[in-house]
Amino acid sequence: MLMYMIKNGKINLPDLQQEIMNEKEQSYLKQHPYDIWQGSNGNWYTYLPDKEKGRVLKKRSSETKIRQLIIDYYKSKAPTLGEVFTEWATDKLELEEIKKGTYDRYIRDFNRFFGDEKIKNLRFESIDEDWLENFVKKSIVKEKLTRKSYCNLRLLLHGIFKRAKKKKLTQIDIVSFLKCLELSKNIFSKKIISKEEQVFSEDEIPKVIGYLEDNLDMVNLGLLLIFATGIRVGELAAIKPEDINGNMMHVQRTEICYVAEVDAKTGKTTNAYDIEEYPKSEAGDRYVVIPDESMWVIKRAREMNLCGEFLFMRHGERIKTFTYRKRIVSACNALHIIPRSPHKIRKTYGTMLIDADVDESVIIDQMGHNDINCTRQYYFYSNKNNNTKTQQINRAAIPMKTA
Repeated sequence: MLMYMIKNGKINLPDLQQEIMNEKEQSYLKQHPYDIWQGSNGNWYTYLPDKEKGRVLKKRSSETKIRQLIIDYYKSKAPTLGEVFTEWATDKLELEEIKKGTYDRYIRDFNRFFGDEKIKNLRFESIDEDWLENFVKKSIVKEKLTRKSYCNLRLLLHGIFKRAKKKKLTQIDIVSFLKCLELSKNIFSKKIISKEEQVFSEDEIPKVIGYLEDNLDMVNLGLLLIFATGIRVGELAAIKPEDINGNMMHVQRTEICYVAEVDAKTGKTTNAYDIEEYPKSEAGDRYVVIPDESMWVIKRAREMNLCGEFLFMRHGERIKTFTYRKRIVSACNALHIIPRSPHKIRKTYGTMLIDADVDESVIIDQMGHNDINCTRQYYFYSNKNNNTKTQQINRAAIPMKTA
């Protein structure tokens, strides 16, 4: 409606912008706690706050100039883009809307997109929609963002500018801006995903499992349990002996990683790993079936760790997620196959469930997904070798007469 009225001359845009600016300047003058007065010499005076002295006397030759001095002072004290981000992210953490790991990701993303000192220290009055559109498009190109990774930038913009509008620092309606922002599909980077890297092939699975069994220790036992159940590596690291009753495993907590310390000189971070008393997703608190033929993994782990708080421990310490990640890469390198992560074991498991025509309700329970579409879209890849593919296609082929 507003755009229609501007376009059809019902509203004069320059006049509207000037009125908004005047209103903003008046808000600066209203928050000024000191009087403005004219001295006997004709000059105009007021006080401005000062950290050391409390206040300092200021003089200008006209009322217009002394008012402009006040406006400029409060403009310079208005929160910057970086300060509003910090306030927004910190509030979300303190109110427990997000966890420390998510907060750390916000910090990394902010430094990635807004790390330039000039941008970080911008005040909102200098940011209009044209600048913002240019910033978004340049960030997409500069950072080679895919449509998926662009969502991280959108999330920050939404949080920062919504907070800024609430504080009356900007007139930009970020929800409308992002909704109306036209972005060509060609501006986004295309992430080429090799299907071979997403899952272990049917030829690789027995090789990897055989290697883990031949080099059995607590870490390899944990990886074998992922192959058997498809649980997330963070969930694996948080499993306790009492979570397992028969061949049912209660997945109810997960490991989280967050930045515990940052070296002021080098910028190097030190991570900390804690246990959250709930799983990664809402659908994650679930009971997972352990196949009968894999129950030996649980038995062996209990034998090797008789009194541990967690199922998978060594040297009295809980085995953390990064250890499993390093170990599976090491195993892949030893077998001269493409290195993959524990998450790729999970994808392999999801693929095997779908290939085996397991009931969809059972699949989403095992995987901890809300619906089967998530499993099919992100966890289902063909891992069959060429011989199996040929046999399947031949069985499905339409019969034809010999020429």
